[in-house]
Amino acid sequence: MLSGWSRIRQSMLRLGVVVSSAVVGAASASPAGAAPGQSFSGASSAATTWWPTAVVMPAPASNVAAATTDPSGATVGYATGSDGIWFIKRVGGLWTRTKTPYRGKVMDTATDNTGTYVAFTDLGTSSSSVEALRVGKRLASGRYVPSRVIASPFSWFPVFRSAALLASGGHWRVFYDYLGCSDVCGENRLQETDDAGRTWDIPSVPANLGEVTVFTRLKAAWMPNGVVALMGVTGGIDANTGGAQTTGGDVWFGRGTGHGYNGWAFGRLDRRADTTDVDVVSRYMTLFVTWGRPGTVMTITNNGRAWSAPRALPAAGAVAGTRTAVSLGHQYIAWSDSTGLRLAHRVLYGPWTTTTLTRAAQPRSLATTASSGLPTVVFSVQKVAGIEIRALTQR
Repeated sequence: MLSGWSRIRQSMLRLGVVVSSAVVGAASASPAGAAPGQSFSGASSAATTWWPTAVVMPAPASNVAAATTDPSGATVGYATGSDGIWFIKRVGGLWTRTKTPYRGKVMDTATDNTGTYVAFTDLGTSSSSVEALRVGKRLASGRYVPSRVIASPFSWFPVFRSAALLASGGHWRVFYDYLGCSDVCGENRLQETDDAGRTWDIPSVPANLGEVTVFTRLKAAWMPNGVVALMGVTGGIDANTGGAQTTGGDVWFGRGTGHGYNGWAFGRLDRRADTTDVDVVSRYMTLFVTWGRPGTVMTITNNGRAWSAPRALPAAGAVAGTRTAVSLGHQYIAWSDSTGLRLAHRVLYGPWTTTTLTRAAQPRSLATTASSGLPTVVFSVQKVAGIEIRALTQR
């Protein structure tokens, strides 16, 4: 009989996923080598200049924003303000913001050639104040589509913890996790819903030591042939409160077509159990993955056949908002730690250089995009009036 992990490992191998049996995360790990047939060249980020810091959302805003790069190369996304959700857009060094009809907390964004989507949570207007997950869309024409309720669990204490949104050709899929009390308190569900209104449960990774496993901080990326890469962080249920533990967890990776239990295979990338968040993007038939943990930012790639050797980038103290972007053979990773807002850069697949973008006003990394080989970093700062969302873009 195969163990639970052995069965998952064999299933992942059938899907083309190769997971190292060794713990990913040694600080002395060597840089990843270039994928066969790929070579890139370019100038170091240290040789470039920056547009003046832009105020994307004035205080008081919420410490929540999501951004991506649309087909034209513009940075687009959504931010939560004190009076609802705003659509944000950058072309060159100019940022604009437009009030949307949506209200709630931004969870994720995605874009395709038909518009820009947003997944957000909304308490609604009912007296029960049951939290709902919704998806809205700004069409390329600038018109906003009425949001759709994706999930409103039949429980008296639902809490949506994260959501990952993908879009292509006018269609979308959203992956989300929530905690609630229905049959039992502390119930955790991981689900997928598409724009046709179909919903599927996603199978869980076997828990360690019989512990109930929580999946959160979800991130997703398209892979070739409609395959989805789904990543997140695991953690246990707090036995005292029934809620999710707030400390970090393992890094897990899933790959599949979705649409139910049979479409997924999962495995762990890092068992250090202190990861705070994770991010993934897909470029050049390759997955670029990064995650943060105290004192270290990890990065790794998968070319569809195997994982590269991991690389550890030094950080200072607690790491938050680890985000990555890839464009024209350049990869960027932004995060915030005790020294400020940090940005690492490499020309694929060369050495990394790291710089501090700003230390002022307790910056916190929120989103990172890249276009024409240059990055945009969206971050928040603490002002007297509250949270302010800003952005820096190389030119």
